[in-house]
Amino acid sequence: MSKKPSRDLERENAVLNAKVNLSGAGEDPVVKAVLSEEFATKMNNQEVLDIALGLQQLIKGQNSILENQAKQEEELIRLRARVDKYDEDARKWETDKDKFLEDVYKKADSLRITDPLKKASFEGKEGVKIENAVAA
Repeated sequence: MSKKPSRDLERENAVLNAKVNLSGAGEDPVVKAVLSEEFATKMNNQEVLDIALGLQQLIKGQNSILENQAKQEEELIRLRARVDKYDEDARKWETDKDKFLEDVYKKADSLRITDPLKKASFEGKEGVKIENAVAA
């Protein structure tokens, strides 16, 4: 069993406290990606996740998820699958909002949620997914 690398808090703090050139000149490519107009307006959840993982790698170095990918492969697969689902829901929402809502209601009915409060809670959670999809 390999030993987990110790954190270099001094280096992490130096990276976190470094001034960022808002034009992106001289910055790490992942910082440039965050500063880009596309980051806020045109990227899907998967692209944003890749940038977030790159930022974490920039800050944490050898302790980042990407550096320890083999150890955290399963968790990373689940995370990527979840954001893929968000992107899929966003596409469905943009394609046909009425059908998307109809599918949510069918899913709630198929789960046989008879308690009105639990059913409303489920539908509310699905509504949050819709909001996240629209915001992406």
